[in-house]
Amino acid sequence: MFDIRNQNPSDVTLGCHNPWALQQHTDDGWAHRTWTADGYHGLCARILPAGERTTVEFTLAAGALPERATALDDALQPGRYRLLLLGVTPYLGVEFTITDGAQ
Repeated sequence: MFDIRNQNPSDVTLGCHNPWALQQHTDDGWAHRTWTADGYHGLCARILPAGERTTVEFTLAAGALPERATALDDALQPGRYRLLLLGVTPYLGVEFTITDGAQ
């Protein structure tokens, strides 16, 4: 689960099934590991007011990725990652670390 806090001075509108990208930090910067096709939105909206927060559940297991996501080349290795919610302005993102003991 990811906790998203809107730190902008204005509201952010989240749709259902927003397109997203999972990126890994490398020596060359951030690189996509998997992502969803753009333009995939459900016909709904959730407004996240300035200063408010919400929780989004997202399972990072190959078998749990939706069929509209690109395939992972290999298992996620320990390191820095970020999940970006696309299709919102501005993009929302959360950075996290996978460690050796992560399952």
